[in-house]
Amino acid sequence: RAVVDELSAFVAAKPETAAGRRALADLRDEIIDGGNLVRLAETEILGPLDARAKVMILEAAKRVSLVTAVSPRALVDVAYVVFEAGRLIRGLS
Repeated sequence: RAVVDELSAFVAAKPETAAGRRALADLRDEIIDGGNLVRLAETEILGPLDARAKVMILEAAKRVSLVTAVSPRALVDVAYVVFEAGRLIRGLS
């Protein structure tokens, strides 16, 4: 329960986790097993964040594929991939 409370407090500022935190609070007293509570917290709270991360990764992959398809030099490809990876890391964090 302490881990789930810490996770809820950690993501409390993110509006996309509000519905998951509310659902978890409603079901919290009904779940006895700690493992199941953690799994439910992962699904309810982190699900929207995971979906957003997948979209960000797909968009980055599209941009990288477009640049690598059009660029005439391998150095430009590598430089753009490094740039996009840094941008993605900043966005995910």
